[in-house]
Amino acid sequence: MDTVKKRRSSIEGLINERGNISFVELKEAYPHVSDMTLRTDLKALDQQKKIVRIHGGAKSVKDVVGMEDSLQMRTAKHMVAKKTIARKTCDLIKAGQTIFLDAGSTTTLLADLMPDQDNLVVTTGISCAMKLSSKAKIRVLMPGGTMDSYSMGLCGSKTVRQLAGMNFDLAIISAAGFRPDVGFSCLSEEEAALKQTAMLRSGQKIILLDSSKYDIVTTFSFAKLKDINGLISEEYPPNMEKLCQKNSVTLY
Repeated sequence: MDTVKKRRSSIEGLINERGNISFVELKEAYPHVSDMTLRTDLKALDQQKKIVRIHGGAKSVKDVVGMEDSLQMRTAKHMVAKKTIARKTCDLIKAGQTIFLDAGSTTTLLADLMPDQDNLVVTTGISCAMKLSSKAKIRVLMPGGTMDSYSMGLCGSKTVRQLAGMNFDLAIISAAGFRPDVGFSCLSEEEAALKQTAMLRSGQKIILLDSSKYDIVTTFSFAKLKDINGLISEEYPPNMEKLCQKNSVTLY
């Protein structure tokens, strides 16, 4: 193993062992490596989805999204919060609407709880489509694309092209993190492009975010607070109501 691969493997192991690490701590662990090299190492590991870069350091992928587990196991994390979010979201869904439903653990719970009524649901989530398949009145459409094994969703240029030719009454989008200065973020460039396209084609844009994801920054930002119409969490940080009022966003 060459020096770079060995060092990056060591950094990955350290981050997984600690769960998260600040850049200052990383420099202390590797005192003979330049700041620029360490930042390059973090960027490369993040792009390989081996760690997740956050502001001021990095987190274990397992810590952020539970990628060591199946989607079923990730759904089990923060289950009460996610069910609360799913139930709140159900109240916004009206018969006759065309809905875009993003891939994710919370949206999978939503698909299971969604009322069986006349809706066309376009979803990139394989688990969402499976839950919706048991509903007699809901029509389900899945665009083509490449499966992302982490989100169990479809993404890529083909998916984006298909969504760009559709119109939605409501887009229900998940996010891996939110911080006011960087907005909502996710783990891949393909995911970000998909979410942005679905939001662009939708009249109403709602983001689902459980409270564990506040103050989390992942690599790819896809929207600012001002770009959405509504935010659904089980609880909100103290400053969230004021931020949402300033940006004309409804908290549910």
